[in-house]
Amino acid sequence: AQGFTVHKISIFNRIGEVLTTSYETNFKWNGELKNKNLPTGVYVYLIEYSNDVTKVRYTKSGSVTLLR
Repeated sequence: AQGFTVHKISIFNRIGEVLTTSYETNFKWNGELKNKNLPTGVYVYLIEYSNDVTKVRYTKSGSVTLLR
C-alpha cells in the first residue's frame, strides 16, 4: 500500500473566505472559529497532499455539512 503525506488543509465558508488552515497531518476541525461555534451549513475543504513513493502532489476538494 502506498502512503500519502498531507501538506495543507483549508476550510472555507460558502463565500470562499478561509476559516482555518492547518499543516498538521492529524488535523481535526470542531466547527469553531475563534472559539465560537459556526452555524449549521455547508463548508468547503481543500486538501493538498503527496504520494510518499512518487512524490507527486495532488489537491482534493469537497464539502462537509456541519450540523448542530
